[in-house]
Amino acid sequence: MRRRRRDRPRHQGPARRLLTRSRLRPRRPGGRRDLPDGGGGVVCPTLTDAAFPLTQFAPDRLLDAPLRRQTLEWVLTFPFNMLTTPAICVPAGFTSDGRPVGLQITGRQQADAAVPRAAADFERARPWARHRP
Repeated sequence: MRRRRRDRPRHQGPARRLLTRSRLRPRRPGGRRDLPDGGGGVVCPTLTDAAFPLTQFAPDRLLDAPLRRQTLEWVLTFPFNMLTTPAICVPAGFTSDGRPVGLQITGRQQADAAVPRAAADFERARPWARHRP
């Protein structure tokens, strides 16, 4: 049951409003808030492009693009932030020219402990600490 507006605290910050809305948001019939298959999570690259100089805001291919594209088109972390699923980014290796590449491991909602365990398993399988760009 949705609370009426007058029952809510009068002054709420943006984070509190978002949290309140997500708790009150009705679920669609047959819908779920988990990842699409309800499985263990998703493994994907952290970025669509290899690392670029720290002085740049976006990859070379987006330097003349509108700010919205520069901000959203190369970062693959924001969808999981919007879904509020637990996620962690770990070093995954290097490109042929020595630039670092990241891997993002995500999990189901309310299953936060599984994500760092998966990251630790990946790090044991692919130790990277002794390698530097």
